[in-house]
Amino acid sequence: MGLERKKFAGSMGVMETASDIINAAGRDRLKVKFGVKDRVLQIYAATNMLPAACFDALENMTGQQLPRHLFTFKGAAE
Repeated sequence: MGLERKKFAGSMGVMETASDIINAAGRDRLKVKFGVKDRVLQIYAATNMLPAACFDALENMTGQQLPRHLFTFKGAAE
């Protein structure tokens, strides 16, 4: 699987927005995997933010390292 994953990732462009990630992972696949409706994906795309809980699954689904700033990770405690 590792070789297939690298081959797949090489054919995709750089992920710069939440929309890029949603499109690369596939809307239908995301709706099934996370149990969300299309409207939720539209909100994620419009706000350019994705739930941090989805980070690992989305990296696996896209086969790429994703920009962490597009996810709702909490910052370091001050």
